[in-house]
Amino acid sequence: MRRPAVGSLDWERAGGPGLSLAQRISLLSGSAAVLLGDAGPRLGWMIGRARPPRRVDLARWAPPQTAAVRAAESHLRSVASQVMIDHSYRTYYFTAIRYELSGRGASLDHEALCVAALLHDAGLFDPGRRGCFTVSGPVQPARS
Repeated sequence: MRRPAVGSLDWERAGGPGLSLAQRISLLSGSAAVLLGDAGPRLGWMIGRARPPRRVDLARWAPPQTAAVRAAESHLRSVASQVMIDHSYRTYYFTAIRYELSGRGASLDHEALCVAALLHDAGLFDPGRRGCFTVSGPVQPARS
């Protein structure tokens, strides 16, 4: 019997069963690809054969002072610890840095990115949640 894809609705309905060896290897290989992809340029910088990336001006990426960002931060502060709040802001800045260094010319919606980063783990803190937050978090209706 084939196991459902990790994080899928079928996987959630089955109770988020343990990962098969193949699923573990698949998840680890994705992480390894990211790490190895980053290792080459870093090695080049260390031995002086490549230029390090330019510095990113983080002031340009200051979280937008909008109602949506304030509401997202307020919600996050109401459910999460300071450690998770800091994690969410690091996620915002890390994504901003990676985007800027990617060299893509198209502009990015800073507000949408910030709201997404602040709320990306908010499903972890819902005490009424049943099952895996990756599936049940987004499916649950918003509480007012």
